[in-house]
Amino acid sequence: MNEIAAGGLLEAWEQGQTQHPLHRALTLLCVGETGESIDALAALPIGERDRRLLALRCRLFGPRFEAVASFPECQETLDLTFTADQLSSAPPTCAAEMCLANRMIPIRLPNTIDLLEVAIEPPARRAQVLLERCTGQDLSPQEGAAAEQRMAELDPMAQIEMQLACPLCGYTWAEPFDISSYLWTEVGDGAMRLLREIHVLANAYGWSEAQILSVPPRRRRAYLDMVTGA
Repeated sequence: MNEIAAGGLLEAWEQGQTQHPLHRALTLLCVGETGESIDALAALPIGERDRRLLALRCRLFGPRFEAVASFPECQETLDLTFTADQLSSAPPTCAAEMCLANRMIPIRLPNTIDLLEVAIEPPARRAQVLLERCTGQDLSPQEGAAAEQRMAELDPMAQIEMQLACPLCGYTWAEPFDISSYLWTEVGDGAMRLLREIHVLANAYGWSEAQILSVPPRRRRAYLDMVTGA
């Protein structure tokens, strides 16, 4: 884990235990020490939010990713390796207009506030309610589909998909990738490793948690190796 304040990561991990996943994404962004308020982060377009989460992940764990995909047709699994560059794309265009049925429709890209608001709706209604919030219009199904396509063009990182093909059966499909949940899992694993280090060093030297976290990571690892005989 890179040297972004270890204590801050532990606090974010502890705080996120009881949070909705959308709130967790904002809690993680605060670890990046941007100085922005939660409200400002919540107002970011989803693609920009995820772009920053991707940058934070690179600072913490590096640009290389590993994952496992399960092929829907044959149920085979495949180990995936990819880099942050393969997930990133152009920054979002925050607002635009499009012509539908001879009328100009304003389009605002959805943000975390929008997603939290529509999360209370029945699943079948969420997409429609989100479109209404972002366009201010009651759209027909055809208009809604066109608006969704335009939003995807304006903010391509709002829904990251990896194009996969099974080497056995040849089936191809798009697999969604959620940087927020991926990073949250890694932060949780890192937090547990850090807590185990604190436990071992506190028992060995009688140091407080704050004292242990103030020791640079390499030196902390050296102390831990001496205690465990590694």
